[in-house]
Amino acid sequence: MEVLESFCEFRGTSEEDLNVAGELITNICGALEVHGNVQNGMSEKDALNSFAQKVLGSIDK
Repeated sequence: MEVLESFCEFRGTSEEDLNVAGELITNICGALEVHGNVQNGMSEKDALNSFAQKVLGSIDK
């Protein structure tokens, strides 16, 4: 994550590269959140559905 964030701060990074790095960061954060919820006792299905609702809710705003 830190490498991707540092990469995004580099002045020579293109818009396309920023979009790809941002997507990777988002996917990693989502995977970590789902994994954490499963580790805390939530079923995998519920953890995935919870994350999907969160993403859909942020898109609607």
